Amino acid sequence: MKIGEMPIPTLSYYIKFFKLEPMKRAIIILFFLSGYILHAQPRSYTTVNAHSHNDYEQPAPFWTAYNEGFGSIEADIFLCHDSLIVAHESDELQLHRSLEQYYLEPLVACLKKNKGHAFSDPKKPLQLLIDIKTDSIATLNKLVETLRKYPSLINNPTLTIVITGNRPAPAKFNSYPSFIAFDGVLSQKYTRNEMKRIAMLSDNIAHYAHDKVITDKEWPQLQSVIKNAHKLDKPVRFWGTTDDMATWKKLMALKVDYINTDHINALAGFLHGDTIAVAGKPLPAWKPGYLDLHHINTGRGNAAYYVFPDSTTMLFDAGEEDITEPRTMSARNSTIHPDASKLPYEWICYYIKKVTPFADHLDYAAISHFHVDHMGGWYVNAPLSRKGPYVLSGITGVGELIPIRHFLDRGYPSYDFPVSFGRLMSSINEYKYDKSIQNYFTFIKTQERAGMVAERFKAGVKNQITLRHRAASFPQFYVQQVKSNGDIWTGRDSTTYQYFSPIDTVNAKTWPDENSLSLVFTIHYGPFTYYTGGDCAGNVSYGEAPWHDVETPVAKAIGEVDVATMDHHGNRNAVNEFQVKTFQPTAWIEQVWSSDHPGHEVLIRSTSTYLYKGARDIFATNMLEANKLVIGPMIDNSYKSQQGHIVVRVLPGGNDYYVIILDDSTREMPVKAIFGPYRSKAKLLAGK
Repeated sequence: MKIGEMPIPTLSYYIKFFKLEPMKRAIIILFFLSGYILHAQPRSYTTVNAHSHNDYEQPAPFWTAYNEGFGSIEADIFLCHDSLIVAHESDELQLHRSLEQYYLEPLVACLKKNKGHAFSDPKKPLQLLIDIKTDSIATLNKLVETLRKYPSLINNPTLTIVITGNRPAPAKFNSYPSFIAFDGVLSQKYTRNEMKRIAMLSDNIAHYAHDKVITDKEWPQLQSVIKNAHKLDKPVRFWGTTDDMATWKKLMALKVDYINTDHINALAGFLHGDTIAVAGKPLPAWKPGYLDLHHINTGRGNAAYYVFPDSTTMLFDAGEEDITEPRTMSARNSTIHPDASKLPYEWICYYIKKVTPFADHLDYAAISHFHVDHMGGWYVNAPLSRKGPYVLSGITGVGELIPIRHFLDRGYPSYDFPVSFGRLMSSINEYKYDKSIQNYFTFIKTQERAGMVAERFKAGVKNQITLRHRAASFPQFYVQQVKSNGDIWTGRDSTTYQYFSPIDTVNAKTWPDENSLSLVFTIHYGPFTYYTGGDCAGNVSYGEAPWHDVETPVAKAIGEVDVATMDHHGNRNAVNEFQVKTFQPTAWIEQVWSSDHPGHEVLIRSTSTYLYKGARDIFATNMLEANKLVIGPMIDNSYKSQQGHIVVRVLPGGNDYYVIILDDSTREMPVKAIFGPYRSKAKLLAGK
């Protein structure tokens, strides 16, 4: 009998069943459950076929996989000072994660809640795979002794305890109690008696597939070994496989019974039929629980659009460079994407409506700092607003087409840091920039009269940008505001300090430059952390004051992240060494519009395994040919994607996320590529 082929009992069946002697009823129960536990070739895959590999590294060991209904959960154990400690390496023993506390006691609680069954569905089985890392005999003896303390675990037909890793010789299997079974090796031969004690056959995929990638060449051999295991009535699991949708599909096509994963939520969603993205198709719509982080490429500056798990929306920056400037139209700069039929602010609004058709307003909008590639700028013949005496460009254009309810910047309402804007404009003496700033101020005042709330962005707090719709449903989500002007969060509670030296209003050399005043914040969703910081700089030029490096104090406050946008588009004065080795992101996102994005030295730092060992992928919105010519093959060797809108889709709970590239050359914006799933790093830190 196979999974999905269980008979449907009739009423007469139940009457006859309960008239049977207890022993006979137990035999029937075991036979019935064996269709879930042992027999292979499931017609349709469910989370019963999912195996949580190295489960103790999850943010909530046992519970994350259990709550998703995984049929198999793995715990590695060490025998340490007569205690069974859950760990992958010996240097993790100091964490004192006991097998009993993390797995056995939660299992007992589940059995009690479910009236003796592993799950609320009495027919659904659970396998606890225990991987022994220390001496097989001593550790297994201690495990048997420990398990005897929990009668409900060892006398339960819905729970199977399977031993893997350092196991006794197969000839010794029968000398151990019947309440434990063993994980066999696919390539190994066993006697009939030994096979009776084996619950599953596993193997390293590297023994069958080069570089762990299953290709057509390896397919016949894999089919053969899996078929032979199924003839023996044993389910199959491979470990060491790549952990992504393509591999999961191949394993299912091969009829592998347990899909090995570190990405619990991602695999669960996949098995439930959730479509993250399909190449060539439109991006599947956001849905409640997703955190979508869009990095929109118009070719004219930064624009990031965030959709929080409860549908709260936020736009961070809306750049639009002056199309009348010669540089903007030169080969040093990118062209408008997808084409010039709309202005950049119109394409930003088009994108927002395309990916979130429900969004008839923006809950939040914020401008990182006052440069036109982040806020838009005044230029001759720019469209005029119908709502006030200002032109439409960047954020002023977006606000014209999509109402903004809550607006944040670094200066509101006085705009007096480092000095008054009047004084600042006099020192800069740039006509167009002055017109751009005045245009922006007029927009703010006009929108306030229409009901928009404007505020100064506050460093240190996490209650200024909040979930506006269903906050109680997502208590693990928040936005930590880190920096505004020279106020920088300490990394503790909501305290901040003034980083810049005292300002001399007469001496412009003491005034921080506009890039250094950029806003910084992080977005947190469970274990997931995302960083963005406008045009913050981190590399001090010759003769500059040390406070020109704002990346170092910011990184000290934040610590490690999962995804980081490159400060200042990856320009040469940003993404300093300290930030790289502190953040250690799995994914770097570079918002590009110029031929000096990135600086060559920035790319060297961000890819350096000397600064941090972990794997990392780099994505750019708009890599220019000029930059590829200067830096050379390092560009192609370093970037996973060089062109397109970049979407980070974080799955419910924040444990897993994908990076999805959308085609920016067409208004249909089909998916170009999908990367991931990635596992949020904080789950590795959570157990430490």
